[in-house]
Amino acid sequence: ALPIWHKKQEKLARMYGYVTNKIGRKRRLPDAMINTHGEYNYKVSEALRQAINSPVQSLASDINLLSAIEIDEKIDNNICQMIGSMRDANLFLVRSDEIDIVAPQIRKIMEDPTILREVFKCKLSVPLVCDMKVGPWSQGVKYDFGKKNK
Repeated sequence: ALPIWHKKQEKLARMYGYVTNKIGRKRRLPDAMINTHGEYNYKVSEALRQAINSPVQSLASDINLLSAIEIDEKIDNNICQMIGSMRDANLFLVRSDEIDIVAPQIRKIMEDPTILREVFKCKLSVPLVCDMKVGPWSQGVKYDFGKKNK
């Protein structure tokens, strides 16, 4: 199934000069439309690679940002504040006495963002899994949802 999807993405890029992710974000790839008559062309090859990569990476980024918006709306900023985001990871400052309350809320939102379902009507065919670490930046330990974490 994956090789078929790859070919479909390449074909769309060659025909239209762009591809879209599952919620409609467009990646323009005009170099995919260059006719090389079977000759190797770096620009075309790069555009076709991006036709496959962009829909996946941009959807991951969109899901991450949609989740961050929902977390900000649903969790009290006096308890939890988002202080950074990078591609597929978010950094939160959470009161230590609220970790065991907030962590499951964040996980639920990250694994099933309401905006993705209700606004974009997007259903994913694979489950999203949110891993979490707790502790000082770059020194966090994996959060265990089955026990108290301090």
